[in-house]
Amino acid sequence: VDPDAPSKEDPKWGPYRHWVIANITASGELTNANELAAYQGPAPPPKTKDHRYIFMLFKQPELNTSFTALSKESNNWDFKNFIQQNNLELIGVNFFISRNDDN
Repeated sequence: VDPDAPSKEDPKWGPYRHWVIANITASGELTNANELAAYQGPAPPPKTKDHRYIFMLFKQPELNTSFTALSKESNNWDFKNFIQQNNLELIGVNFFISRNDDN
């Protein structure tokens, strides 16, 4: 997610959902994985400061869990509600920072 969309000063679109993939095994096997939201790479708008992009890893109740449908809109993703609805447990977090080269 990008909590800084469209900018850190005005995050009215954040958190912006960039990717959701489910049913990954502990070994990282993707054979049975399901892409719930297609990957959208970082794209900070021009003239905005740094954007944080956060990856969260969750433990599912069981492999091949059926998930609640995601809206097509990526803006203002209520990921906390998604976590709660699907009984997910946060087990890892990482992030990187990106900015537009036009800055």
